Amino acid sequence: PEKVIYRLCDYNDKDFSFFAEKHESRGAKRLLQQDSLFGADLAVISKLRENVKEVDILVPYVVFPQEFNELRQKIISRFKSIKVGAMLEVPANLLEIERFSDANFYVFGPGDLIKNLYGGIDRNSPDFDKVNQNIVINPVLKCLESIEKTGAQKRVFLVKNLVGLENQYSNI
Repeated sequence: PEKVIYRLCDYNDKDFSFFAEKHESRGAKRLLQQDSLFGADLAVISKLRENVKEVDILVPYVVFPQEFNELRQKIISRFKSIKVGAMLEVPANLLEIERFSDANFYVFGPGDLIKNLYGGIDRNSPDFDKVNQNIVINPVLKCLESIEKTGAQKRVFLVKNLVGLENQYSNI
């Protein structure tokens, strides 16, 4: 491929149960806490850049904007002229999108948005069929309006769970 978006790993203790060291965090915070895991991602990015013309980086599960900004700075200090995007998976991300203005692009994570809005019910839960998945549409629309109002040319990626919005926002 000529272009790849590499999503930094959203490590959690279930994935790495064999590690003696335990962490309560995941995503961006976990990558900041555990240099060896972030280092593994950086090694993969280096290899990708040897074979792929353009590699963009996606930072997963960001709770606070400073987590994103710190990881972004570490990434661009190592790889010049690389684009770094934020995965929007926490409802506060949608409400505070202006605090993520340094992101080159955004990707909405409807699974985690639903999980956070429904008190922890996720796609593996037996009650998931009771969840109104459309509950994320209005917050996402408001977020998209906020992004559009800034006038900045930001790319926005909508995943299959948000099908129906992609035509309206294909040029953001």
